[in-house]
Amino acid sequence: MQDTINRHEARWELMHQLLRMYKKKNLGTEMLQHTTKYRGLNLGIWVHTQRQYKTRGLLSEERIQLLKNIGIIWQPREAVWEEGFQALTKFYKTAKPDVGIPKHITYGDGKKLGGWVQNQRTAKTQGKLPSERIERLEDIGFIWKLRPERGWNRQGRIVEKTSPLNGRSN
Repeated sequence: MQDTINRHEARWELMHQLLRMYKKKNLGTEMLQHTTKYRGLNLGIWVHTQRQYKTRGLLSEERIQLLKNIGIIWQPREAVWEEGFQALTKFYKTAKPDVGIPKHITYGDGKKLGGWVQNQRTAKTQGKLPSERIERLEDIGFIWKLRPERGWNRQGRIVEKTSPLNGRSN
């Protein structure tokens, strides 16, 4: 039994050291994917497992602190949502909220802001968007349903499209 415990401890220490090395080389550990491998070992799954252990109360405070010191994000889905929200807030500082997001607008590591916005609209329609998020979006002027006659041209300017509602085209 002691041999098994020692092997588990040694494995945890090895993976912890690999995670530290990965962070130095890649400048971050926040958003490791399940498929992330480093030096032939599946570091992404190990990090995911540590998150699950923490959630279930199976990870010691010492290990929680060691991982926290490296920069582990315990709730990556929350972090992804917050990253999109911050990008949208920044976008709204330069554009009116009542128009769609141009397709070329990206944030983070190339994620499409318009896709993130559409996901929020879809989640709300399906009743899957928490009320706290709805409130935060509404606080920055988020429009849940865009007027179909407005959009973006190729130069990134807001234009009014020909519409039976207004009869104009700009």
